[in-house]
Amino acid sequence: MFGIDLGSKYIKVCKFIGQQNDSALSLLCAMKYVKNNIDEQKKALTDIMNELNIRDNYFISANSTDTVSRNIILPKSIKQKDMDAAVLTNIEQSVHDDLNKMFKSYMVTKEVSDKENNILFIATPKKKINEKIQVVNEITTARLVGVSIDSIALTNAFNAFGPQYKSEETVILVNVGDLFTNIVVLNKQEIVFMKDIAFGGADITKEIASLYAQPKDLSEHSKKQPISDDLAEYLKRNDDLWDKVGLSIKGVFKKSSANLLETIFRTIEYCITRQAIVAVDRIVLTGGGSVVKGFDSFIKDTLGIPTEKWNPFENNKVQGTVKKEYGFFIPVALGLALEKDN
Repeated sequence: MFGIDLGSKYIKVCKFIGQQNDSALSLLCAMKYVKNNIDEQKKALTDIMNELNIRDNYFISANSTDTVSRNIILPKSIKQKDMDAAVLTNIEQSVHDDLNKMFKSYMVTKEVSDKENNILFIATPKKKINEKIQVVNEITTARLVGVSIDSIALTNAFNAFGPQYKSEETVILVNVGDLFTNIVVLNKQEIVFMKDIAFGGADITKEIASLYAQPKDLSEHSKKQPISDDLAEYLKRNDDLWDKVGLSIKGVFKKSSANLLETIFRTIEYCITRQAIVAVDRIVLTGGGSVVKGFDSFIKDTLGIPTEKWNPFENNKVQGTVKKEYGFFIPVALGLALEKDN
């Protein structure tokens, strides 16, 4: 089994070797940069598949700001063969989207009482999933055996390879991609809430680019345009240059991440109001967009909540041919690789 994360900026693939209950898991993984177009995704994925020499069954996932998630409580007495109908009947009372156009899934997240379970229902547009499946199917004969969403895969990876405190604390797990961010609230490893938003590392890059406008030519100093995204990205990743060019990274964070901060704040409010949690112990950042120096400190100072970064490859249980710096980018593919082939 291997997991494929087709991101807008990087393609990531993970596969575990051996049994998942082993004390240490040997991992094959690869990551390649792509521009956000299908032809480059296909080429990058082909190169990765050849590099890792894998043709196994695979899991894939997608993110979407249109993803719907609901927690519902159902009696344990419902028979498995009747569960699908029971979940949909309950969900249709509160969800007005056309569920026929969405990929749907659900899972039991916790036992509420001796007679009831909490069910997490998830639905995301089929179009998003089908576009990704088409890319994979055109370059490999591997068999698709499962579909998920990024937030579920992210949670799988964190629960398997996250720090020890995960089993005792309420954590907001924030996976910052290039264009989208997954936000998951976990209470002692149980999913309480999840949401995808349109924010990512690209927003930070664009803000840096807008700060350093440069003349179109030497004779037109009054007509300026932003520096290229490539140069802005280079500045973002190289903190040793910030003082030299007068870059106030906190100012950049403040202007670019308003949507993220507002969503985290509203998420906490919502979960506490619904008595799903009492308080948040910490915010945990991961994803390629989170690696910018000082981003964790900025969120901590702004929201007043302990904030840290998480790299799953720092867990001693993960071994094999892996580059440690890939860790922040890989959690979704890692979580998909943990799925079972049913």
